Amino acid sequence: MTQAISSLRPMNAAEYDIWLEYGTLAYAQDKQKALGISAADAMELSLASNVKYMPDGLQSKDQHFYTVRDAAGSNVGVIWFNIKTEWGVTSAFVLDLEIIEAQRGRGYGRAALAQIEPIARDLGASKIGLHVFGGNDVALRLYQRAGFAVTDISMSKPL
Repeated sequence: MTQAISSLRPMNAAEYDIWLEYGTLAYAQDKQKALGISAADAMELSLASNVKYMPDGLQSKDQHFYTVRDAAGSNVGVIWFNIKTEWGVTSAFVLDLEIIEAQRGRGYGRAALAQIEPIARDLGASKIGLHVFGGNDVALRLYQRAGFAVTDISMSKPL
């Protein structure tokens, strides 16, 4: 399939509010599935993550929120990354990449990843990382095609 033509635009407050509500629930559902915990506990983890990373919402320090747009300027997804320095290395970390389901498979995710690279570099990052939940084979393939390599693997087995 031909690569989608897309662009990134900083997320506005209305988009952030919509994404935050959706993203909080989606992350809780992923955590519930991955950890085998209750919905209430998963939501508690999701809300705690929001407080940790986004104490000041859209204006939170070192957090960068973008809307992914198609060639016509319609919103087709979001990408959120942060910049952090640990052990003397400044890196970007993608915390969320979500493309609207009807728009998936058209190259928007890969394009968004490519488009944040120069932004992250300009912010001082020398590398970019991300996390993918086990079982999300579509995302794993996307990230591998985009040049990401596995840095560690956590595994579990039900007893």
